[in-house]
Amino acid sequence: MAQRIFFSLGIMCKLIHRVKTLFIQQLYKRTALVLSIMFCIGIVAGLWNTHLLSSKLIKSKVLQNASHYAQTIQAARTLYSEVATRAKTVEGITITHDYKNIEGG
Repeated sequence: MAQRIFFSLGIMCKLIHRVKTLFIQQLYKRTALVLSIMFCIGIVAGLWNTHLLSSKLIKSKVLQNASHYAQTIQAARTLYSEVATRAKTVEGITITHDYKNIEGG
């Protein structure tokens, strides 16, 4: 039984060695093809990485711009409320959204 296992392992090792040798021989014969395939894989990997970095950059920029926009709106509201509060104390000025149609608006 043990001899059969060692015999089978010996055959498997020889088979693996032959396949490996054949593969290396074919690799040496087709060096240009292998290099071309490796080059194409490198280009695809580079483009994929650039795409991922670009999409991450776009997402972070959108979030940053939205934050700045919200801060600007908040500052404008604060400024408007301060101006409107001071303008209420001045006689002859009416604070309204319909300033075109109301005299003194």
